[in-house]
Amino acid sequence: MKTSKKLLIVVAGLVIALLVTSLIAWRIDLEKMMAKYNAENQYELLEITDFKNLDFSGNWLVRIQKGREFKIEVEVQKTGVPKPDIENIQGTLYFKFDDQAGLSDSDQKKVRIMMPELKTLKAADRTTIELNGFQTDSLKVILENESSFTGINNQIRATTFNTSGNTKLHLIDTEM
Repeated sequence: MKTSKKLLIVVAGLVIALLVTSLIAWRIDLEKMMAKYNAENQYELLEITDFKNLDFSGNWLVRIQKGREFKIEVEVQKTGVPKPDIENIQGTLYFKFDDQAGLSDSDQKKVRIMMPELKTLKAADRTTIELNGFQTDSLKVILENESSFTGINNQIRATTFNTSGNTKLHLIDTEM
């Protein structure tokens, strides 16, 4: 073999070794960042089923997605934030705080919900709702007292919005 071919093989081997080493280092850094994020944002899975309506009262950050099964994940308690009261009454899942006076603007409780069907959605007292990927015939949305609603990539035939107070609506369709 000529010297130039040997040199080319050695350089290619070094480039591949550096590429593999940098990918391993990048993966380790990514795992550290994900572990830190998961430590800061831990969720507790709740075993609640058979509801079609949601009612939020308090400072909530809610992400709702369509799924085949019911799945509710609530952010693990931070110190100083009152414990939320979550109950299913006749097909409506109520999310509220026992002590509204103990909440500040930064004490926003996070919840992720996956459910097969949604009929009515009510948000009050600074609740932020993100509804993603729902396909349904009708939906009634009630927003009160500085609440906001963002709908992303939903296909809903008839939607009714009732708003009061300083509320915000964002409807986004990113599919073409």
